[in-house]
Amino acid sequence: MKKELKIVTFNIRCFGFDGDYFGKDKKESRLPFLKKFIDEHFSDADIFVLQEIMNPLIVDKILPPGFTSYTYQHNFARHMFIVLACKKDFQIKNLQIIANTALDAQRSRPALFGTLVKQDKALLDIIGVHLKSKYEHTENRKKQCEVISKFIENREEDRPLILTGDFNTHAPDKTFKSLHDIEYIKEIFSDQLTHQPHNNPTYLAAGDHIELDHFFTRGLKIENIDSYSLYDYSESNPFKKYFNEISDHLPVELTVSI
Repeated sequence: MKKELKIVTFNIRCFGFDGDYFGKDKKESRLPFLKKFIDEHFSDADIFVLQEIMNPLIVDKILPPGFTSYTYQHNFARHMFIVLACKKDFQIKNLQIIANTALDAQRSRPALFGTLVKQDKALLDIIGVHLKSKYEHTENRKKQCEVISKFIENREEDRPLILTGDFNTHAPDKTFKSLHDIEYIKEIFSDQLTHQPHNNPTYLAAGDHIELDHFFTRGLKIENIDSYSLYDYSESNPFKKYFNEISDHLPVELTVSI
């Protein structure tokens, strides 16, 4: 029997620090807006892969009822965590960071791996990423993806896999490289994973709207992929309102059947 799963990747700008990296008060005024937004648009999601979560302890306040979240430990006060979350019918087991994907002890984020399980049956593996961010970090992003590729290669299990998150893929006019970052990353995973394009900008804070948030998959039938349409959010100044109440990234949802 075919089972559809909906997976959402969402970078929530400095969540827990009110969207401010330095977050002196460590408050979060966006909770009611984020809760309403997720309930309205993603209440039927099965899995969330979240980035820039600076206070993982309050993630449950914005997720649909019954979700369980999973992350790792880190001792830097302004660390941006990756968080995996799944609805109550599922569990995430074998949770682990992928060694050497964080390139420095504080500001670099490790890739996070876990296996989605239902009734003791492993359904698929998930890897969440938030790669190095700046234009000049193309080589670092490639190194991070090479480490992830090696991790996948060394896994004994070859079950279906989803790699998703904020890849910070910039264009050659910004990086001064010969190719767009996404082309380098697609090449690294070319023998392992398939990029699932949606071709929509997902980061709108820069002067040029850019696509940073991606899905790569293995062993899954793709039913649909779509990024949230910003202009559904407000009739006037949609980005300003969305930026203040939600984030600077738009979520992307992938529907697969297994």
